[in-house]
Amino acid sequence: MNEKKVSVIIPFFSNINWLTLALDSVNSQLFKDFEVIVIDDGSKHDLSGLYERYSFDMKIIKIENSGPSNARNIGISLSRGKYIAFLDSDDIWDQKKLKVQVELMEKNSAVWSQHSYTMIYENGKKNKKINTKKYSGDVFLKSFISLKIQTSTIMVLREELIKNNIKFPVNLRYGEDGEFYRELAIKHRLFFVDEYLSLFRIRENNAGFDPNIQLEDKKNTWERIKGNKKITKILPDSIIWAYKFSGYFYKISRKIDSKKINNKTYKGVMYLLYLPPYLIFKYNSWGIERKFK
Repeated sequence: MNEKKVSVIIPFFSNINWLTLALDSVNSQLFKDFEVIVIDDGSKHDLSGLYERYSFDMKIIKIENSGPSNARNIGISLSRGKYIAFLDSDDIWDQKKLKVQVELMEKNSAVWSQHSYTMIYENGKKNKKINTKKYSGDVFLKSFISLKIQTSTIMVLREELIKNNIKFPVNLRYGEDGEFYRELAIKHRLFFVDEYLSLFRIRENNAGFDPNIQLEDKKNTWERIKGNKKITKILPDSIIWAYKFSGYFYKISRKIDSKKINNKTYKGVMYLLYLPPYLIFKYNSWGIERKFK
């Protein structure tokens, strides 16, 4: 088998123009020892023309639509690289990304690493740089409070995923990346590259900014961990209450008929429901940052 140093895994569902920009950024990498695995997650596009556009080692695998978790898992199972780097099809890498991150992984014998990124907005809003240095080292506790790393910044040792059967959970609509990170964080330090090496595209329907989705994600997380004393005993009491509040407010949100009120009012109500747990998580995030400085 012709092994590569890095396997780049890209799940794709829509907007072939953005996918092309993502692949262009891979093509421009200074580090060239990689393969690309595009998982076409039931899109309506014919991607066969990409083979003519790019000369690097690439597989395009067509599957029935099953979500990004399953798509990434299939990519992992097909990968040949020592390391796996995830790239969402609407994001873009800096040309130094693979070179700098591979060097860090090799130097430190790291299992996983991440770097800072820049948020780019569809609506013309000014781009925002997100420095993620504070999310390094032991991040297991942080993963239940605030872990604002982004999937397209992650590089992970493939052997660790295969050996321990670590996958993205396919039963979750949202928060699947957080569960994946926790599986790694419980055993391994997260290393950090102190550079802004990717562009993270913010769309109108981005799940990270939807209060209803955030309430549902927190509710589901609490349902998974509430019986695990190893986890709950390390969580601050206020965080436990924030998870419980999220479940309670999510139930309330389900009783609100969005068809009977205008969209602006509905969104306002959702933000009000999410505000109490959000503030608790935010306050504890500040506390952890001060503690670990």
